[in-house]
Amino acid sequence: MTFEQPFAFLRTGFDHRSLIARLAWRRIQTRYRGSIAGAGWLLLQPAMMLTIYTIVFSMVFEARWGAVLGSSAEFGLFLFSGVLLYSIFSECVNEAPTLMLNNQNYILQIRFPVEVLPWVSLASAFYVFAMGAVVLLGCHLFLLGAPPLTWLYLPLVLLPVALLTLGVTWFVSAIGVYFRDISQ
Repeated sequence: MTFEQPFAFLRTGFDHRSLIARLAWRRIQTRYRGSIAGAGWLLLQPAMMLTIYTIVFSMVFEARWGAVLGSSAEFGLFLFSGVLLYSIFSECVNEAPTLMLNNQNYILQIRFPVEVLPWVSLASAFYVFAMGAVVLLGCHLFLLGAPPLTWLYLPLVLLPVALLTLGVTWFVSAIGVYFRDISQ
């Protein structure tokens, strides 16, 4: 990737999309392998988080969304939607300092494109986000009815989050190779 090609990272992601998909799927499978609930945690964890956020912030702390006096379920859904979006960024950046060190078996291969590792991290984070979004949508349908049409803007919100996450992940993973303390 050179200075003359500022969007070459998108081309790299597109060229290696099947490799990224396979590695991301493998990462998701190994994350939940051996647990009793297995991949059910992809739906259980967001459902439990949504319940806890709703109870703690809207019932215990009695927090409200601005001047609007909505229901406690509405506040919990708003809060959870923001946490879901932030989880994409935090999952990738928390993994970034050890990303290169934990994947040395791939990096030592002669033809392995190292720049796809942040893409793999982002793809697995997006999969977890998608499962959380399914829980959010299901709870929204059950509690408040059909979601507003502004849900169609979700890809426009996810695009800058994805680009920022990729950039920070590449930067932090490169620094993490030389400064191991950054993971702390």
